[in-house]
Amino acid sequence: MLLLSSLNELCLDANFSPWAISPGWSLNSTQNQSVFTISRAEMRSIMLNIKSRFATLEKQGEDFLSQLHAAHHRSDKLDKDLLRAQQELVAVRQTNDHQNKELKKELGLIRDLSHSREMTLSYLRGGLNRAQGELTNLKGVTLLNQQELQQHTRDMEEVRQEQTALAVQTSQVSEVASHLGVGLIVVCVCLLATAVAMGWFWYKKGRVLLRSLIQQREESMKEKADFFDLISNHLASAVSSANNGGKEPDHSSMLKFVNEIARMEVNMMRMDSSAKGYKQLSRGLERIRNNFAAIGYEIVPMLGLPYQDGLRADIDFIVDDSLPEGERRITAVLSPQVNYKGTLIQKANITVSQNI
Repeated sequence: MLLLSSLNELCLDANFSPWAISPGWSLNSTQNQSVFTISRAEMRSIMLNIKSRFATLEKQGEDFLSQLHAAHHRSDKLDKDLLRAQQELVAVRQTNDHQNKELKKELGLIRDLSHSREMTLSYLRGGLNRAQGELTNLKGVTLLNQQELQQHTRDMEEVRQEQTALAVQTSQVSEVASHLGVGLIVVCVCLLATAVAMGWFWYKKGRVLLRSLIQQREESMKEKADFFDLISNHLASAVSSANNGGKEPDHSSMLKFVNEIARMEVNMMRMDSSAKGYKQLSRGLERIRNNFAAIGYEIVPMLGLPYQDGLRADIDFIVDDSLPEGERRITAVLSPQVNYKGTLIQKANITVSQNI
């Protein structure tokens, strides 16, 4: 802008003499010196032309500066983008390193879990083998008890036969005594006393045998309750291990066990609740139910409850005149209703006694 102002002042100066030669200029030579003269109008035209060119150059310079500033701005932006990309690359590398560490850690955990599962399966196999051995022993004990019971029954039958024979002999002696008189009556009394003594002896022996059978039955009930506790714990451990492994457990063995529990409950319903061992067996069955519930198996109680229409079950109706008129009651459960984690896996099969 200062340059343009100076040019304007020169254009107004009438005595200005430039060093350039332009058409229409005249040349005067004085004392061997060349002097160029130019008119005021030409000078103004030249200066305007120069001013126009300088304005053009200044405009181009401003455009160049503007482009230069834009280039600097783009360069700064590219530098920032490059820095941000470098930071993101560093973050990605750190994330990848962290993920690799986590992956290695998870692989280690998977290997540990696999080893633990193998050890658990080995332990369960050993427990199952032990349970099978105990079951075999229990079957042997039961067979021995049955044999002893049969032997005691035969002994009681022999006692009854002897008592019958003795009664026949006593009757015969009485007939003879009626003919032989008082002496024979004394003999009959002696024989009768002997028979009574023998009868009392066999009666006491029968009571001892019966008490022994009852005690053996109570011990058998206790052993059966302990055995069911052991089996339920093994089955619960197996199902829990399968759940932790993410697999669907096999319900078949559990359902067989549940059906056996239902059969025992039906038998207990027919027993005297005051019998020794009854409460212990009842508590054992309750513990088994709780163990099953803890691993997701719900055994729906039905035995002894009133029957309601609409019950989802396979039902056999029988007539029982001993019930109050119009009453219907579930008196036997062949297989109970079982839900696994809220889902029905076995429909009940029941017997309903009714008096309608």
